[in-house]
Amino acid sequence: AVINADDHDSGLWHEFAKPANIVTFGSADHADVWYSDCHDTQDGLRFTLHTPAGSAHVALQLHGEHNAMNSCGAAAVALTAKRPLDTIVTALSSVAAEPGRQAPKAGVSGSTIIDDSYNANPASMVAAARSAAATAETVVMVIGDMGECGADEVSIHRELGKSLRVAGVTKLFTLGPLTRHTAEAFGPG
Repeated sequence: AVINADDHDSGLWHEFAKPANIVTFGSADHADVWYSDCHDTQDGLRFTLHTPAGSAHVALQLHGEHNAMNSCGAAAVALTAKRPLDTIVTALSSVAAEPGRQAPKAGVSGSTIIDDSYNANPASMVAAARSAAATAETVVMVIGDMGECGADEVSIHRELGKSLRVAGVTKLFTLGPLTRHTAEAFGPG
């Protein structure tokens, strides 16, 4: 069983998985597979992957620290399938984003536009904001309503506004009746 060691329910997953062999992944050395020295560049994410088979530098074509965590999960699965570390690193380095998923595009006056329009959700929007804030002084975000949020759609949109402010968004533009709540919770700007 491959379990996210950072998940607050990881202990429960350990209990469910017994007596299987368990491999954990996470953001620090409390996990079997983890990452360090993570930083975003114009070309993608760079970090060190640590595994029981050794450590290696990874250069992803993707942006955002959340993708280091995703890479650790994929590496943990590959290690359980007995894949060598160099093969794992090569495979991770070849992963490309889906169209509309944190795709950077050149904007006017040296700006960068990040297209994260592919079925966005609160977690992906906050991850995109953090990624942009890691490499830019000013982060302007344009968002529309998120569908399929169920009965909690207003509170989900409201919480998103607070999270985007904390993530480093400087200015927020919204379109739609639900993102009105996002803009209100975001506040000035």
